[in-house]
Amino acid sequence: MHRICKTLTGIMLVAGVGAMALLPARPAYAQAAAQKKVKDQVEWDLFDKVTKASDPNEKIKLLNTWKEKYPGTDFKEERLQHFIQAYAQIGKFAEVIDSSKELLGLDPKNVTALYWIAFLTPVVHPTNPSPEALGDAEKAANGLLAAEMPDDVRDLLTRVQHQLFDLGGELCIPGHAAISDADVEALEARLDHYNDGLPPLKDFILPGGGEAAARCHVARTVVRRAERDTVALSRQDAVRAQAIRYLNRLSDLLFVLARVLARAGGHGEVLWNHDRRK
Repeated sequence: MHRICKTLTGIMLVAGVGAMALLPARPAYAQAAAQKKVKDQVEWDLFDKVTKASDPNEKIKLLNTWKEKYPGTDFKEERLQHFIQAYAQIGKFAEVIDSSKELLGLDPKNVTALYWIAFLTPVVHPTNPSPEALGDAEKAANGLLAAEMPDDVRDLLTRVQHQLFDLGGELCIPGHAAISDADVEALEARLDHYNDGLPPLKDFILPGGGEAAARCHVARTVVRRAERDTVALSRQDAVRAQAIRYLNRLSDLLFVLARVLARAGGHGEVLWNHDRRK
């Protein structure tokens, strides 16, 4: 796992998340300066030295000087991005995570910070079960929309995919809140909407009924596993109740959608024949 994360770190530094995300060029800083306020020429000079420093250790010293002299700078996000880049270059992964968390406090949707935390948490905290919960949350979103389905279901599952990535960010960042009560209530409302049009279930259903229905069945089982992993994580770290409730309601919704899609696709539901052995 350590080798994998070091490889991912190299990819992100060289060609991945990108220079635009991690290394704002001086013109970008100058453009931002037109909207923000530079304290004085000394701060501008410090930033200039930071951008020109090729040695990450030297860059960190300059950044700490900048932070000490200008703790209330308008350019905290830019400074944190440089901290992250420099710490990653010298393999100080715990500092990368800390700086990324601080950056998320200023910009909760910063994708670069989310990726750093997701990739490096297994290295810094190898016994933390959050990677399993995070991985399952991501797997549940894979392939959901690859099959033909009604537009209303496709729109709903597209929103679910976005929310599963939001949930992944919440699970790997202690204290980060991405899933709200409103998200859970919206799932429950859609669950009731689709379930109302279905006949009562009298037999167990096999995971078939066409490709779209089968994909929902697979996603449902992965979400169940994600829920178990998230509950396990909650025994070691603080996990918001909304995250667990969301996964619980999502698995039920996916089961109902599998029934809906089996009927909409003309395949019908595949029922368990419990009398076949008689």
